[in-house]
Amino acid sequence: MKRFFLTIILAALSVLSANAQKASTNDTVDIQLPRYCCASLNPTIERCLAYEKGVKDFIINGEDKYVTVVFNSVKTNPQKIEEALAKAGVETPNCRANIKAIAKLPACCQGAAKGEREGCDHSKM
Repeated sequence: MKRFFLTIILAALSVLSANAQKASTNDTVDIQLPRYCCASLNPTIERCLAYEKGVKDFIINGEDKYVTVVFNSVKTNPQKIEEALAKAGVETPNCRANIKAIAKLPACCQGAAKGEREGCDHSKM
């Protein structure tokens, strides 16, 4: 009888373990940042993605204006990630940046985030 219960418990644990491994699939997405202006915006992006549920890792490519995000596809998806960036004031192809959040961006990035100019003009600082 003990052996029977032990066998059932081990079988249940192996099934749960297999399901847990299937559930934690990681995907990667490149999200364009059309109004990215300079490295001053990086801390905002980093803070946003660091606290976004399901995001495992990310790399910001400021030169080509995109961020590569590795995420758990069970917990989040590219649309939710883009919405989080927009809420933080960073525009993406599918989501407009939140106006109130743009006001909290570094001063040099606010004009670019609003679409008033291409990039930052650090020579005036």
